[in-house]
Amino acid sequence: MLNVDTAAGKMTVRAGRSRFNLQTLPAADYPRIGLAQEQLQTISLAQRDFRGLLKLAEFAMAQQDIRYYLNGMLLVIDKGSLQAVATDGHRLSYASLVVPGDYA
Repeated sequence: MLNVDTAAGKMTVRAGRSRFNLQTLPAADYPRIGLAQEQLQTISLAQRDFRGLLKLAEFAMAQQDIRYYLNGMLLVIDKGSLQAVATDGHRLSYASLVVPGDYA
């Protein structure tokens, strides 16, 4: 069973004996994003391929940086390919993976 609680700018996630406390930011600080008018892109790929893509890009991802927007990775799905981009403000990584299939 997964339990998620939010209070005072923190989120606590509990599952079994595991417990994770995460810092959160107010949703009001971000612009509202409307629903996409076009159909969203989806792809299917093996877990090892996805993990390999993340490994190629993760070296440039910031870790515990005060600039929260650098503590992550951008994933883009575009017509049968998956791209990963990360930066820590000094390094930039880009990796792309072509995913076989009919993605018109």
